[in-house]
Parts: sequence; structure tokens; C-alpha cells
Amino acid sequence: MLVPLGLLALPIVASASHLRERSQAPSFIGPFDKINLTAPDGSISASLLSFGATLTNLWVPDRVGQKRDVVLGYDNTTVYADPPDKYWGPIVGRYANRIKNAAFQLDGKQYNISANEHGGLNSLHGGKVGWDLRPWTIEALNASSVTFSLLDPAGAMGFPATVEVRVTHNLLAGSKWRLEIDATADARTPLLISSHNYWNLDGYQDPDSSILNHTLHLPRALQYVKTDEILIPTGELPSVNGTAYDFTTSRPIGSRWNETWGYCGTGCQGYDNAFVQAASERVPEYLSPNADPALVFASPASGIRLSIHSDQPAIQLYTTSGFNGTIPRKESQGGPGETYGKWTAAVIELEGVIDAISHPEWGIDQVYGNGTEYRWADLPHGLCSNWRH
Repeated sequence: MLVPLGLLALPIVASASHLRERSQAPSFIGPFDKINLTAPDGSISASLLSFGATLTNLWVPDRVGQKRDVVLGYDNTTVYADPPDKYWGPIVGRYANRIKNAAFQLDGKQYNISANEHGGLNSLHGGKVGWDLRPWTIEALNASSVTFSLLDPAGAMGFPATVEVRVTHNLLAGSKWRLEIDATADARTPLLISSHNYWNLDGYQDPDSSILNHTLHLPRALQYVKTDEILIPTGELPSVNGTAYDFTTSRPIGSRWNETWGYCGTGCQGYDNAFVQAASERVPEYLSPNADPALVFASPASGIRLSIHSDQPAIQLYTTSGFNGTIPRKESQGGPGETYGKWTAAVIELEGVIDAISHPEWGIDQVYGNGTEYRWADLPHGLCSNWRH
């Protein structure tokens, strides 16, 4: 049983008026200068870059009150401009995850977008120069909060319409982190936005750095998006029942590991899959802190537990099968002498159903603009720091 000692909350909601209330940001902070935030009570701290609106460090207490940095990153912040492995901590868009054939139909016209994976067979996370590789503007900054904004022009990476997006990180007393995102477009365009953090809830402070003993609970994820050998959705949304996709009951990620061959692509072992929550469960009351979370990710070693309440229809899980032990860890995680190895972190993306723009048969509208605002509401992501068996 997990007993909360402190709560880390990451509700993701849009609030333009909230943005206007903030103090103006200083102009001398460069895109690779770390912005250090601390909650008013000192219970949680974070470092971010305006480049990619990237989270580089997140410090939270373990079961004995020792702070651990639980997200992966690079100590040399200029590496984020040309990283050996991409998407470590940024906001990804304008369309996260994959689009089949790097093309889509909208209002009777075909749009060919940036094809940046599998030799041009698909688009990933917005294309070759997605939002992760853009310098964002610092709109506002204080000791515990920062707001970034980005203007993505029409035609960028082949997408129609100009999109304006804002992201606010706010650290609160009681180890709470509030992340707010909103976006508007001046014409119709598909949008699927997400944060893309790599998590290890031990912070690489224990001899076994694997996340296969971390437990995962997705109580309302009753289906998954079936994909082909290069992880492109096939159009099928099978039940998780009776498969290793089934996390409707909490269990260690590695408990059915031998069944995951091919889940993350041909010849690959592990997860790189989108889970779809039951439609009847995606209702506003699930954003209440009193509701059961959509996701619980926990480490028995550190006692740290991440829990998320969300109205997002899909949850992507990636267990870092692509890591090969060549990237040095951050100093806060035992580096640079130690490296990030295979299956030692997990990406958890709260987002829309991936590549729905290519599957109208699903009946999911991911087109925004002309007065329709994109809003992403998740709350809270909670971190508890005591583990009891």
C-alpha cells in the first residue's frame, strides 16, 4: 500500500487570464540558460530551458525525505540543440507521436508534412524541426513559475495554419507541480500536444536502475492502439484483456516481459504503445483530486509514486528499448561515469489517440482553429514518498 507523504500535482489546463496576471520575464535569459524554480515551501524544485520549453531536472523527496532527480536529461544544455537522443523533456508538437506516410487529408486537400522517421515513411513529434527544437519566448517568470510561448507559422513542417501555444510550469506548496497548456490556430489544423519526459523514480540512486520493477496501473485503459512493425497504427483498437497490455490491475512493468516481444516494433522487447481509456470514463469528474487516477507509476525502491488524473483519451508508454548505454547520465543521476541503459526509464505521454487524423473511422476530431481552442486538462500528477507492502 502507498501512503502519501507529499503530493506533486501537474494539472494541465488552459487559462489565458492566468497568463496575463504573471510578472513580465527578464530578457537576458538565453535559450540554453537554466531557469530554476522552487515551490514556496521548498518541497519541490525544477530546472527548465526556454529551448523546447524543456524540463531538465525535477527534484522530489523519497521515502526518507532525500531529494531525487527523477527525469532524464543532459548536463550540457547546448546538447539539446543537437542531441544524441531526442525528446528528453520538451513539449512535442504540433502533432505528437506518429502520422502515417507523413501526410493527411483536411477539407479535401492533402498535406505532405516533414517525414523524419523510418526513411520517410512517417512523421514523428511534429517533423524534423518540431516544437522540441524551437526557441520559445519567456513570457513571465518568478521564483516558482515560468510561462513559455511559441508562434508556429503556417507552412512550418508542412502543416497549415499559424498556431500560438502557451505553456506554464508552476510549483506549489506541498510538492505540487501545475503544468498548463493552451493553443489556438488562425485556421483549421490538426493538433496533438504532449510533454515528453523520461522518468526513473529511483533517480538512478539504487544499484538496479531498471524500471522493470516499477509498478504501473492503468485502471481505465481497456484498449490499445494496434501498430505495425514500425509502430504505425493499423486502425484496430483491441481489448487489453488477456494480453501483456493489461495494466487494469497494478503490476510490475516487467511481470509479463517475455510476452512483449514485438510490442515496440519488429525484433523489439518492451512497450512503445498507446493505451486508450474507456470513453465513458473520460468525463470532467475524473479531473477531481478526489477521483481515482488514470495512471499510477511507482517505485518500491525509492517509495516514489507518480499518479495522474486526466481527461486525455490516450496514454503512451515507452520503456526505452532504444537506449544502448552510450549516453552519459547527468551528474545528479550518477554521471558522467555511468550511462543510461536499456529499459532504465519510461516515457509517459498523456495525449489524444495517436494518428487519429489518419483514421476517420474512429470518429475522433483532432482539427482545431476558427475559434476552437486546444485545451489539455490533467490533474493531478501526484508523487507520494512512502511505500508500504
